[in-house]
Amino acid sequence: IAGGLGDLGKRISQFLAEKGGGHVVTLSRRTLENGVRAEFENDIKKAGATLHIVKCDISDEISVRNAAEYCSTLPPVKGIIHCGMVLQVSAFLIHGVTY
Repeated sequence: IAGGLGDLGKRISQFLAEKGGGHVVTLSRRTLENGVRAEFENDIKKAGATLHIVKCDISDEISVRNAAEYCSTLPPVKGIIHCGMVLQVSAFLIHGVTY
């Protein structure tokens, strides 16, 4: 799951674990605080799966190759889900009203 440490990625990880996904791999540029990471791993384990958190920037070829090398030690990939996004919130003015 690319973008797997965001809210959507975590929810999909949980869903996949509950539906029999034995190994769930999350790819993300960011890291989680130790307590949050342990809770996430524990939730996935309780659902019957193993969570693999892989630091990876999917826009960087070397980073993706490193992630693929890590995943080559796991059972075959059954699916890829992209949950990464960047939100930019800004105000704009239309007819004198700020939105």
